[in-house]
Amino acid sequence: MLAIQSQTFNFTEPGISQYTFNFNNTIKDYGAALQGFNLNFGVGHDHEIQSLGAEITNASLNTDQTEVTVEVQLTLNDNSKNLGKGEIDIVVFADLKT
Repeated sequence: MLAIQSQTFNFTEPGISQYTFNFNNTIKDYGAALQGFNLNFGVGHDHEIQSLGAEITNASLNTDQTEVTVEVQLTLNDNSKNLGKGEIDIVVFADLKT
């Protein structure tokens, strides 16, 4: 049986965050995908972007095989060292034992 869950990670500045998806059943196989992102510097002047990124850095199954922990990283800064903020949307697909 296929189960799907999603989560939005909110960042007030660049960094790494993690979330654990609980499926309440044994997971045979799983996958995590970046569903979308929204990154910005807020209001103000134009920024010359130096670094920009939104990625899944790790996805792992817990020891009892009912949870998937996903770690995501946001990177956004300009050449003046201003830091951005944003949201990253993640979806996890899990094939559950029936």
